[in-house]
Amino acid sequence: AQAIDEEALRAAMDGAVPALERMQLIDALPRRPDGEIRLEALQLIAMNQIDSLDALPMSDAERQALAPIVAGRRNLLDRFSF
Repeated sequence: AQAIDEEALRAAMDGAVPALERMQLIDALPRRPDGEIRLEALQLIAMNQIDSLDALPMSDAERQALAPIVAGRRNLLDRFSF
């Protein structure tokens, strides 16, 4: 599979979807053991409610999969100047 960067993805999506304020490319989506995407975890990260992740029942492997997403999130005003 060929890697794509943010600029190329934005260009490919131009006009196809509403403009996104922030985009975070990740290597893999966090999934439950049955393969279902952990949408509730992604929503908490997007809403910057990182502390609430601890309350979600998940395995160590699922938490490890979320770690780089949490570390690279782009919704913190103290990390980026907008």
